[in-house]
Amino acid sequence: MKTGFSTRGRAGFTLIELLVVIAIIAILAALLLPAVSRAKKQARKSLATAEVSQIQQALAAYLRDSSGGPKYNFDAVDLAGGDSMESDRVPIDKDLGRILMGQNINSNNPSMRHYMEFKHLDKTGAPVTPWWNDQISDSETKQKYRYFLKLDVNYDNQISAGGGEPLDPPSKNIKSPVVVWAYNIDEPATTNKYVIRSWDQ
Repeated sequence: MKTGFSTRGRAGFTLIELLVVIAIIAILAALLLPAVSRAKKQARKSLATAEVSQIQQALAAYLRDSSGGPKYNFDAVDLAGGDSMESDRVPIDKDLGRILMGQNINSNNPSMRHYMEFKHLDKTGAPVTPWWNDQISDSETKQKYRYFLKLDVNYDNQISAGGGEPLDPPSKNIKSPVVVWAYNIDEPATTNKYVIRSWDQ
């Protein structure tokens, strides 16, 4: 006897069920995206912090090894064009990066000692921070993505305080033959978190 009811199961979802599923996925995505963004920011900061410390140690070792011998001409890349590498910030360019990675550029690493590896390089081969992307073309903007250093040039194992952060750190005298820093592009330039410092490690 036929009852008038189909014994076959339903095929597919109704429109309302489909909309409910889409709404749930959208809500979950809205909740997860900020967490993912925070995790990416923290990862970039952690990588830059580690690299700033590694660069400082590598430069200190390089300066010890090259004492009395060939030494990289830091003045050539002094942004201020002066002769005081302790008062002027010096960007780490491709040649210095290659020297620290074990290449004998212009006879400035004759033993070809390998001091470190850089995680990120721009198209020219210069070391850059984790915030770098190859779409950046403006030369002034590029400077924000470089690593910078100051050297103890009078051999008192101290870097004198600069004119003020963020452009001229450190904000106090630092006992070290070299200091290194980078800029955290994820943070406003007016906050204390903008400068990632080797002397804070």
